Amino acid sequence: MAFPALFFSSNLSLPKMLPPGPLTPKFGHLSLPLLRCSSTSPAATAAASFDLHGYWSTLIAQIESQLDAALPVRYPERIFEAMRYSVLAGGGKRAPPIMCIAACELVGGDRSAAFPTACALEMVHAASLVHDDLPCFDAAPLRRGRPSAHARFGTDMAILAGDALFPLAFSHVVARTPRDIVPPATMLRALAEIARAVGSTAFLFILYLFVIILVVVELRSMIMRLVQCRAGD
Repeated sequence: MAFPALFFSSNLSLPKMLPPGPLTPKFGHLSLPLLRCSSTSPAATAAASFDLHGYWSTLIAQIESQLDAALPVRYPERIFEAMRYSVLAGGGKRAPPIMCIAACELVGGDRSAAFPTACALEMVHAASLVHDDLPCFDAAPLRRGRPSAHARFGTDMAILAGDALFPLAFSHVVARTPRDIVPPATMLRALAEIARAVGSTAFLFILYLFVIILVVVELRSMIMRLVQCRAGD
């Protein structure tokens, strides 16, 4: 698995309820205190009996509806079919948008204001997986239990679908973010954060390193084969 899939992966086993009392995550010999923040959002449930599984499930249903509306099939149909196939694949935990909305509500925000950015993050996440599965990287035939985008639509169409999802994510934030709730400066900051995460110094740089590693491994194999042949002369 290449780094982007690992970075965005959320193979989480969700507890039905959060344990009462303060939580203290441990990293080796370090114990870090975890602060509990109260939200003024009506969507957030207070205190220790917070039903995380119910919160997650409810948000997933809302996110699925938002994503479905954001990705209608239009011309060129084949590209949009590949985009919908990649974003709306069943089995996704929708961790990127849920974390975005939860962070918004944690500080008292309105989830309706966060939905456009949350959906954009899922589009970016899906695009990264489409590219990650390509034959030049992981060559993964399956994604979430069904054929990956390149296996289903072909490599060329998968590349186009992944490329198209990135600008769609940005345009979705601009077109759908409620201006009466979110100031333009805040929206621009969110766009800048997403751009930084997928740009040449982060996500794309990791893919570049992955390609370099593949080239080095291939060169090493070629050198060893050459040595083996020369040794047998």
